[in-house]
Amino acid sequence: MAKWAKAIEAINGHLAANPLRNNYCAMELAAREAVRKAADSGDETALRQAMGEASGLRRRWRQALVLHLTQCVFLNASTSRFKIRDWQRRTFGQSLSSGLLKAYAKTDRSGGGRSGFAEPSAEDAAKAKELFGKYKDALRRL
Repeated sequence: MAKWAKAIEAINGHLAANPLRNNYCAMELAAREAVRKAADSGDETALRQAMGEASGLRRRWRQALVLHLTQCVFLNASTSRFKIRDWQRRTFGQSLSSGLLKAYAKTDRSGGGRSGFAEPSAEDAAKAKELFGKYKDALRRL
């Protein structure tokens, strides 16, 4: 499907070494260099800080991946943040905060209103889960 090809292309774009782009690959390599320098300096506090920053970068990568895959699955769908979060937990084992899912909030209904949520196809859910499993630790493998 074309949407999955575009999704994979976008994901690989973030993982490609490109000196002209500040993508996740460049940020990961910079974080590794900071950890190496901190370890060489012998300063334990600086090392912990650098390792924390690298860990935070990998967490943000997984969040960006979940958001991107969710957008691919629910493109132009009428749904709610709550139902999206529930689907993310079932599919990826984690979900994004409500603030990151504000695009799925509908201002024309109250918080207790019902949305016309339709489960994505089994193929789409399986593909999203497969891609998340494949790319969630991609920064570690660079």
